[in-house]
Amino acid sequence: MRFTPRILGLIVSQARKESGLTQQQLAQRLQVSRKWLSSVENGKEDVNLRLAHNVLSELGYSLRLEKQVAMDKKDE
Repeated sequence: MRFTPRILGLIVSQARKESGLTQQQLAQRLQVSRKWLSSVENGKEDVNLRLAHNVLSELGYSLRLEKQVAMDKKDE
């Protein structure tokens, strides 16, 4: 599975809801607009790595990199 903006959005949305936060509350904590956060949750915003880390960290998640053993051409 590829890590796409849509997958990030689903993770952020679910984690935010599990944390009992509204989009507005989380946006205020992150010092971003609610509109921007909504775009992220809907997979429409291509966020940079720093912002993705900040959002996930605020929700108790982290990014982890793993080296792939082999990359199949059809996965590209």
